[in-house]
Amino acid sequence: MIEHVEQLLADDRNNRLAQTELPELRSLRANLQAVESDMSLVRRLTQGRLDIVGHEVSSRSSGAASDLDMSDLLFDLPDILADAPGGASRGRVSLNEPGETAHGLTSRLDELVSPSSLGALSELADEDLGGVLEALQGFEAELSQTRKELHQRIDAIQQEIGRRYKEGEATTADAFNA
Repeated sequence: MIEHVEQLLADDRNNRLAQTELPELRSLRANLQAVESDMSLVRRLTQGRLDIVGHEVSSRSSGAASDLDMSDLLFDLPDILADAPGGASRGRVSLNEPGETAHGLTSRLDELVSPSSLGALSELADEDLGGVLEALQGFEAELSQTRKELHQRIDAIQQEIGRRYKEGEATTADAFNA
């Protein structure tokens, strides 16, 4: 992953939340949330590219690949990028100004398959196309796993903050002094 994300996840404050001051907890939570938001954005971009590459793989396996060109891809794009059938929505991505994490991860994604190369997928050999698909799937899985870890840490911080309010260690006045 990206070095600052690994450092954020390895931060030893994650293991000593009860001993961490409330302002520090809030700061850690905000940092984790910003990174998660960036990762969510890049994961959605990755899924879109996966859908496009998957469409090309599917077209080839059905024998239609030889007839596909950019206009066919553009025509099929709404269906390719639509949520999964049966109403299994991917959810909404909250878009904030992309941060350092989004920029770094987008660069990695572009190395796997750039937006401009998506229009030339039909020119790739089957083996190369399969490699692109596998690389995107691996990247998406890595993003998903890291997001899961981020969510666990954010939830733990939320629970610790909630515990402090419930047990009287923190007051609502503390929220306004943050």
